[in-house]
Amino acid sequence: MSCSTSGNSPSRPVVRELRDRAVSYAEQGAYEAALTFFRAVVAVDPSPVSRLTFAVFLFENGEIAEAETELRTCWNDARRLSDPRLAALAAHNLSVLCRHEGQRATKESGRDRRIEAEQFCQWACNAWFRSPEAAGEGLPGWLRRLQAAFWMDAGEDDEAHKLLLSALPEAEPGERVLDEALRAWSGGDGRRAAAILEAGLSEPGVSLSAWERGELLERCGLVAGEIGNLRVAGKCFAEGAGAFGEARHFGARARCRQRQTRVDSLLALLDADPARN
Repeated sequence: MSCSTSGNSPSRPVVRELRDRAVSYAEQGAYEAALTFFRAVVAVDPSPVSRLTFAVFLFENGEIAEAETELRTCWNDARRLSDPRLAALAAHNLSVLCRHEGQRATKESGRDRRIEAEQFCQWACNAWFRSPEAAGEGLPGWLRRLQAAFWMDAGEDDEAHKLLLSALPEAEPGERVLDEALRAWSGGDGRRAAAILEAGLSEPGVSLSAWERGELLERCGLVAGEIGNLRVAGKCFAEGAGAFGEARHFGARARCRQRQTRVDSLLALLDADPARN
């Protein structure tokens, strides 16, 4: 990540130590202690990078209002500092947050949040194309999927599929697997989506980051649950929680654990009463 920070050199070791402590507590599930240290990081180094990290932690732990405040500050600071890549990341996260809230809100307020989410998605795309990393190429996977999701919501499946198919040939293997599975899933072919995800997890020579593996496993678990394969779903959620923990996506880890618990409860009922199967 490329950004300018407002901290001076002597403070950087302090920032690193505070951030390491915050991450360590978050990994242990000690939310209050992690929150204290993340806030200390921002107090010592109120840069857009620190605020973005803090905001993601807040969002993953359900502190939506404070996460939005930090993200909006990060968004404004990144534009003031003329850092288009960081502005794109902040706008992308704001779009995800607004979209999440729009799906939970009442019809009227939800509509306003969805409009705001689409605006931030567009601003994220515009900012990305001004960044040196873009270099005339297409959108990265995280922005392509977000834009495609909005088009699918609007019934523009053809446009969404075209965008997903526009992945660069040198895209990461994990991204290609996710895109192919998403196309199958949106086309109503859940079994094919499940097969694509399972193959992507075991394909020899494919190097996936911990986050990519976690996302693949969680999606595989959801698809397996949809088609009634609860044992595969439970296994995927359990392994997905481990991968998300390794990637330090603690909210996603907790979500996978909750899904695993629900699947385990269903399996316990089935095992106790075969007539239910």
